[in-house]
Amino acid sequence: MRPFAGLQRMLKKSLRTLPSRISLFVFGTTFITTAVCAYISISSFQQFLDQRIDEKFPSILVETAGKIEHWYQALVFGMESYGDTRGLIPRDATALEIRNSSETLGFRQQTADQLADFLDHSTRINGLFMLTDQGDEIAWSGRRPSMKQPHLRKLADVESPAVSNLVRLEDEVFQFVSIPLLNQDEEKVASLHAIVDLGVLLPLLKSDQIGESGRIFILDEAGQPFLLQQIEAGYRYAVPQEGLNSQVERYKNDAEDRVIGTSIPFGHFGWTLNVEELQSEAFAPRTAIVRKVLALNLTIILFFSGISILLARTISRPVRELAVAARRITDGETDVVIMERSAHDEIALLTLAFNRMSKKLYHNQVELKEKQKRIETSNVQLKAQNHELQSMIETLNRLSITDGLTKLYNHRYFQQQLRVEIARATRSKTPLFIVLIDIDNFKNLNDHYGHAAGDLTLVRVADIMREQIRENDLLARYGGEEFALVPGQTDLEGALSLAEKIRMAVGNARFQLDTSSVAEKVTITVSVGVAHYTGDLKQSFNHADQALYRAKGDGKDCVRLYGVET
Repeated sequence: MRPFAGLQRMLKKSLRTLPSRISLFVFGTTFITTAVCAYISISSFQQFLDQRIDEKFPSILVETAGKIEHWYQALVFGMESYGDTRGLIPRDATALEIRNSSETLGFRQQTADQLADFLDHSTRINGLFMLTDQGDEIAWSGRRPSMKQPHLRKLADVESPAVSNLVRLEDEVFQFVSIPLLNQDEEKVASLHAIVDLGVLLPLLKSDQIGESGRIFILDEAGQPFLLQQIEAGYRYAVPQEGLNSQVERYKNDAEDRVIGTSIPFGHFGWTLNVEELQSEAFAPRTAIVRKVLALNLTIILFFSGISILLARTISRPVRELAVAARRITDGETDVVIMERSAHDEIALLTLAFNRMSKKLYHNQVELKEKQKRIETSNVQLKAQNHELQSMIETLNRLSITDGLTKLYNHRYFQQQLRVEIARATRSKTPLFIVLIDIDNFKNLNDHYGHAAGDLTLVRVADIMREQIRENDLLARYGGEEFALVPGQTDLEGALSLAEKIRMAVGNARFQLDTSSVAEKVTITVSVGVAHYTGDLKQSFNHADQALYRAKGDGKDCVRLYGVET
């Protein structure tokens, strides 16, 4: 005899009755419904938790970066205030030289005493020293690593407060904060430098937004970690992403623990800030909510299963009819009607309500299809209008930054982009040049041939210059017959070469200014002025303008560099 044969027969017999089947159906539907709800609830909570983590981790790093940046700004402010209030240099000094005279030795000793006093009251630095413009030591106090003269000269070449990258000397890591020291005429005569105590940053690498397993640490510009006491064995460094909103990564560390981490680049220090936390701790709320949802679902299943068993014993044939009708509606039929009964019991009322619901559902479906068609028509129209609007916006944007005649950039856009180029050149410490180009004898050309010929000349000259410049050069019509050019990422030789190339291209071209077929072709020339950007935009433009006027005075059709007499 097969095992459980008696149990199988008993189950088959019990499932022959409608109440038993209804009970089983209710139990199944309740189980599926609660399972789907549980899955949706847990998935939604997981998405919410993931979103919170994706927002929290970068915000922790941004907050940490802000604290470190504030710390360095306070240090620079303190050094600047100290240099101004203590009079580290004579106010009428024009240059500081290191000599062995008694006067110089006394000045150096006095400066060393002042540096030592500042060092005693500062908890941010290990050493403090002052250098001449040539990188010669004037005075030194505190920590003194072995530094060669080229490195000192590089530190002394500072025009504004600056922070160096990490410097590795004698198997140790150092960082320097440097400020220029000015006399009463705002001229730099020396520089003050602080050796940063990197250990002071340790308290800043903490956050109450991560658990006990969470860690914040720093990688230098070479990708090497420092402040190692903040990194425990088994942690892997997250791959830095571009921008402040770095992607949060999930991976396994060397100890095969699942870890969540992200990183952001940190400003002008060349660092990368990293944060990591064990997934088990980050997702601890998810485990708790899963347990609660499962317990609640089990309670719901048991409750409704019990209720269904009680109700199923009182239901007969009308319920079967209702079930069949409901199944037909589920299969897509909307005009299902059950024959109504003359009785006034609950089953009859349910049948009446069901028929009304079915009819209303049918009418609603018809109405819904009509509305859907109207919505689809409206969407097509809206897409067409959006496409037309986008085209108009692109046209307006293009017209707002270009000159309507020459199709070059206009004066306003040139001024905006020039500031971008100045910022780039300042960051990369590369030279920047301003080139002004003016068409020679343009007024006489207008008077002789007319304004239409003048406009034609401007367009042709603009086309010629556009063919000579590179993709990263900035060319614009600056006003009238004058054009402005900023060569991108080049030295003086490259800027002069580009200016001469444009002058020759225009001079070699032939212009037909009369519309008649036998009109004489004339030669158009341009004068060019070149000036080096000095840090003052207005002054640099004046220099370029002066060079342009000198080119005009030297006979036109030539290139002149400001400050160089030919």
